[in-house]
Amino acid sequence: MNDKEKTLQIETGVFWICFKGENADFICDKGRFVKCGGKRIVEKITKDEDGLNYKYSHKKAWEELSKTAAEGRYAEYAFNDFPRGRIWFDIEERRHYVMYDEKLSPAAKIVEEEIKKNFHLIDPEFMTDLMLYKSRIQPEIAVIKRVFGEK
Repeated sequence: MNDKEKTLQIETGVFWICFKGENADFICDKGRFVKCGGKRIVEKITKDEDGLNYKYSHKKAWEELSKTAAEGRYAEYAFNDFPRGRIWFDIEERRHYVMYDEKLSPAAKIVEEEIKKNFHLIDPEFMTDLMLYKSRIQPEIAVIKRVFGEK
C-alpha cells in the first residue's frame, strides 16, 4: 500500500448485553466496508435508506452467535431476551448512529464505552429506544456495572 493511499473503514453491526448469574457479556457481530486505494472489502453490510447498515436482523445473527459467543452460555435464550442494539452509518452526515434498549439507560456510560471498545465508530450519536430493541428480561444493572466497570 502506498503511503498516499487513504483507508476508509466503516463498521456496522448488532450487539447484546447478556447476563447470567454474576456474569455479563458483550456479544456482537459486525458488518464492514473498507476502501483502500482501488480495493474495496464489503462484509455483512448493505446500503439502505439509513445509509450503511448491518446486513442481518438480530434474530438471524443470534441464531449463530448464541451458539458460539461467550462459549455458548446464552444458546438457550431467544434473540430478544437480552437488551440489544444496532449500529449504522449515515452516509450524508458521515457519522455513526447507535440505538439500544432504553432499559440500559442506568448504565448508559458503561454500555456506550463497551460499544466504543468493540466497534470502530466515527462521530457516534447514541440513542435509546423504547420499542424496537425492547428486551424481555430486565437487565441486571448491578452486574453490568461490576463486570464492565463503573466509569
